[in-house]
Amino acid sequence: MMNRIQTLVAGLLLSVSCVVQAAAVYVQHQGDVTQGALLAFDSGAGYSLNADLATGSFTIFADASPGVPINNNFSGFFRPVEFTNATGAPVKIDAGNINASVHASFFHGPSIGGQHSTNMRTSGSLFVRILGGAGQGDFLTNFQYQVSVFYNPDGSLNHFDSEYLPGATHGASVVTGAGTGIGGGNFHFAMPALLLDSGARLQLSFQLGGDAADSSSTNVFNTLSFVLPSGVVLSNDVGVPLAWVSNVPVPAGVWLFGSALSFLGGVARARRARRASSAMRIR
Repeated sequence: MMNRIQTLVAGLLLSVSCVVQAAAVYVQHQGDVTQGALLAFDSGAGYSLNADLATGSFTIFADASPGVPINNNFSGFFRPVEFTNATGAPVKIDAGNINASVHASFFHGPSIGGQHSTNMRTSGSLFVRILGGAGQGDFLTNFQYQVSVFYNPDGSLNHFDSEYLPGATHGASVVTGAGTGIGGGNFHFAMPALLLDSGARLQLSFQLGGDAADSSSTNVFNTLSFVLPSGVVLSNDVGVPLAWVSNVPVPAGVWLFGSALSFLGGVARARRARRASSAMRIR
């Protein structure tokens, strides 16, 4: 089962090894790959796949009929998004401000036609590479979760087994799983604190996997988020706004303080203007 994580990691490393072209997304059903600059979509009997770069949304639905050994699918970045720090100053990204969450729902039915088990699986990886500057390095975090359900000859549930394999390398946090069980689970990735020096580049990739086999179905979707310090804008190679990239909001107190200063400044300018006007009339 480690093959699934190895496949995801290999795909991420391959995607960031070739950056001569702009970012792109892809979906894959079995061995068939569909890619696009901003959108990739594929659907057919027993599957529906979507990848949307602008919203950072990736979805997988896989449905396996009785006797189908595996309905295997991926969705994610075909090439990474590359951000460049052109602000002229270092940018510090707080721990957890690059993150992703995955929600997986598993559905299963009793054995039909001699089948005595069903299998459902989801997996995911988040990868960041910083090129240049003191903060350069690779940061990777990934997971795999699989459930096998076993039935009695009369179709009643016998038992189920599950296996959760979180992993992390290069300083990224281990994926946390919540609510895992026979019906799926929720999984969260988070990157550590990162430093992007002036002129440095940050490449980001995300991959999602979802499989179903033997009278089962898997429904997987995600959220992706990149939060920058207030007022900081990084250029990217996409060319369109990315809804999942935002800024830390300025606290309300700061806005009120700034508004108060502006008001007082306006009052002071008005007083000076009135004094100057009075002086001119006296002359």
